[in-house]
Parts: sequence; structure tokens; C-alpha cells
Amino acid sequence: MLLEAVVARPPDVVVYAMSGESESDLAVLHLLRRILPDAPLILLVDECSLATRREMQILRPMYYAVSPVESAELREAVRSAILHRRPHH
Repeated sequence: MLLEAVVARPPDVVVYAMSGESESDLAVLHLLRRILPDAPLILLVDECSLATRREMQILRPMYYAVSPVESAELREAVRSAILHRRPHH
């Protein structure tokens, strides 16, 4: 359902919270990156292994943080991502 929604209406930014070392989350993120290769991606994760962190770097996130994340920090990351996507005049 998530992938169908992003194809139908591409978002300005994708914020994705991963729980642990979820292979299904990584699979969804790889598909998402194929569908939206240039969309700003913000990843929030619980503690994870070095291997998972390396895997996430392949996804080219604009912002990556280990939870918990302060709301002001997340808000600024989203704001930056949206500004980055807007065409410059």
C-alpha cells in the first residue's frame, strides 16, 4: 500500500522509522528508492548493527538518526528536505 501511494502521488519527503533489524523494512526502502531515486529520505532507526547501518547508507538518506530523536531536530530535517526539493527561481 505504501509503494502504491508513492507511485500515485510522489511525496516531497519520505520519513521512515525502522524498528530493529527488519529485513522487510530494508526491502521496502530499497523498492522505495528504486521508485523514487531522488526523493529526500529521512531514516529513523532503533539501535542497529554496523551491517544494517552500511545497508542504510546505500539508500542515500538525506538524514539518518538513531531514536529517540528530538522533535525540533526532526522538524528541521523535514524542513530542509522540503526546501531542497523545491525548484529554485
